[in-house]
Amino acid sequence: MSELAPYLTARWLLWHWRRYRAPVLALLQTHTGRLLAGMFGISLVSIGWSGDTAAGMAKSVGYCLWVLGFVLALIFTVAEKPARQYTLLGILLVGSLISALYGISTFIQDRHSAANPRLHESFMPLARCQVPLDRPHTVSDVTVLSNLDCEDLAQQNKESLLYPYWRLMSYGKLDHAVLSAMVYGLCLTLCLALLKGATTVQRLALGGAALVFGLALYLCGSLGILAGLGLALAFTLSHWLVRQHLWKPRYGWVVGAVAVVGGLLLQDYVSAIIALLPRGLSFRDQIWSQMLTQMSAAQWVWGHGLGHPLSITLPSGVEHVHPHSIYFTMLFSSGLIGLLMLLAVLGNALLSAFRRPELRLAGVLLAYSMGPLALDGDQLVSKLDVHWLLIWLPLGLIAAGQFRADRAAAGS
Repeated sequence: MSELAPYLTARWLLWHWRRYRAPVLALLQTHTGRLLAGMFGISLVSIGWSGDTAAGMAKSVGYCLWVLGFVLALIFTVAEKPARQYTLLGILLVGSLISALYGISTFIQDRHSAANPRLHESFMPLARCQVPLDRPHTVSDVTVLSNLDCEDLAQQNKESLLYPYWRLMSYGKLDHAVLSAMVYGLCLTLCLALLKGATTVQRLALGGAALVFGLALYLCGSLGILAGLGLALAFTLSHWLVRQHLWKPRYGWVVGAVAVVGGLLLQDYVSAIIALLPRGLSFRDQIWSQMLTQMSAAQWVWGHGLGHPLSITLPSGVEHVHPHSIYFTMLFSSGLIGLLMLLAVLGNALLSAFRRPELRLAGVLLAYSMGPLALDGDQLVSKLDVHWLLIWLPLGLIAAGQFRADRAAAGS
């Protein structure tokens, strides 16, 4: 039944294509429209060499049309009435707040359960491959976390292998600590971004919601969210500096030069920096390196095709079926062409949001999403998933603003 929705949506879109012909053609006159068409086109074409079964290819085509239909509906709906974006974002906040409260209550109940005595020892959420809480650990202990055998460590600590990582998780699509953290981080960013221009009552409500999302993020224990929050802060700060006429073009070159020089100076200390993280890289380095070894010279250009299965087995025996990064996933499925197209879509959207004050809110959300999805994410073109909120929602809002502005300029 979970695969029925994309088939029905794809059939409905194809059957009623004449209804949307005029607005789609108008959308293709914008930069974002052409870039989105190029990215979806590459994804659709790549299905042909994915090596999947006929049913699997049909499912992938359905997912492409399903996501495309969501993005187009979002663009045309918000472009017609811009106030609708606040209705959509309000629904997102309320639903996520309920999910966060449920996850927090469940975490507290589990922590005081007799079946999970270790949760009495510390309120700090730790993930798999933990150093036992009943003994101190040094930096060298933490360094080897990415190479530990999870199953052996769990057996040594007399822990259940089925226990869900001692981290907050919610329900449904958010029944995963990292996915929950991604959505709660997005909502925390949204709450903080909405504070500007809000009334006193609205600020109190947004502040309370932000505290709940902050606590949920802490209990999720996902440090990758800090990358997203940092990008959102950088986007907001740079946007403010430009609006206050405090930013000059040469400052960009200075920041870029400092980043390059700092990266070169710190490259010899990367392992020491990673050692300070509670869980190292959580196997990301091994997953990415093994994924790259599965690509031939031609696949670096064209990719394996959308829907091609990926299987990575770590030394611990744990198997992963996706690269844990939307950028590596796009590289695997669509090659450098698809990856560059994705970066062009994101870069164009961010630049447009940076230049237009009315798109600042969507730009902050997109800037945030680009961080955590670089460290954990599957296919962007998929069935209903958190990626729809993290990438397609802010992209659709930005494209709607561009579409509305271009139509207004053409009308005048």
